[in-house]
Amino acid sequence: MESNGQSTIQASKSFQADVSALYKAWTEAEQLKQWWKPMGLTLSDVENEITEGGKVTYHFKGEEGTSLTIEGTYQEVQPNERLVYTWNWQLPDEKLNSSYKLEVVFEGIADRSSISITQNEEEQQESVKPKESAWDDQLSKLAQFLESGEQGADSSDNTTSSEGVSNAQQQDASSSAMDQEGKPDYGSQNPLQDQ
Repeated sequence: MESNGQSTIQASKSFQADVSALYKAWTEAEQLKQWWKPMGLTLSDVENEITEGGKVTYHFKGEEGTSLTIEGTYQEVQPNERLVYTWNWQLPDEKLNSSYKLEVVFEGIADRSSISITQNEEEQQESVKPKESAWDDQLSKLAQFLESGEQGADSSDNTTSSEGVSNAQQQDASSSAMDQEGKPDYGSQNPLQDQ
């Protein structure tokens, strides 16, 4: 993460996921809701029309009625490669509202990918400026989400037990072939064995 003066913040991170999975985690509502939680807020609603001129709106809610809305318009869209859009923060205290432009670049080779974000302040503002550490924190959450393998999975079917085995793995195991003693035959893929 680096900051060029007060008006530009740059962040980047590498992931153990292909670029398509990274792009979907960044753009699909249900995936965003699982990992993006700025300032401890919960992403409650996403409107995302990913076309040039399309609107993007994120509604966040927190405890005690705290709220944040981020709205913008896509200026450039190259799926799995690059998004450029406005990034306007709407807070309950209008003096804290701020406007930015985001450029998000996605790159990937095989099952590895990276993201580079440039956030430019649209004009000099007296508002609260997002801290550099906030982008680092959110990109770390994105990495954890991508590495968890939960993208695209129904969260109710992919909860994890105290033994570290997901319900989905247990269901897959229960439908496996049986060995000679009538126990599930996992072969070399036993999800219950310590790794």
